[in-house]
Amino acid sequence: MTGKELLIFLLIIVSMSSISIVEAAQSGQDGYSVSEDWWRIGQDSKYTYSSYHIWMYWLLLPLLIIALPIAVADFSWRLLWLLIMSYIIGTVVEDFLWYIANPKVTLKRFNPRETYWQKWFVLGPIAIPWHYIIKITAAITIWVIAFQIYQLQ
Repeated sequence: MTGKELLIFLLIIVSMSSISIVEAAQSGQDGYSVSEDWWRIGQDSKYTYSSYHIWMYWLLLPLLIIALPIAVADFSWRLLWLLIMSYIIGTVVEDFLWYIANPKVTLKRFNPRETYWQKWFVLGPIAIPWHYIIKITAAITIWVIAFQIYQLQ
């Protein structure tokens, strides 16, 4: 990864981190996942995805973080995969920092019992939200394939 690519990655992570602060200030102790102010899509009988998250994480942020830089820069597969990888990691960082930035929630609440709106992978004393595992695996896969094996330009 070049210095410029590292800068792009870090800028995206800092941007996503700032979103966690804004969300924490607005959402309160239960977050948007349980607010009745948003329409939602059911993932199954227990978990739902709010319209806020659909608009923010599936439309607005990908447009700003991935599509806009591609539109103004010369297209390259390397840049595209760097932006996608950075965005994926950024969503994990943003989600976790919500528990730190939220004045009504402590990091102690980051567990399957109290954060019931997320699906968790539990192995003994270790508990990690499933989407963290999926996203980090996807980002590592992108890193290995695009940047290490193929060394895309």
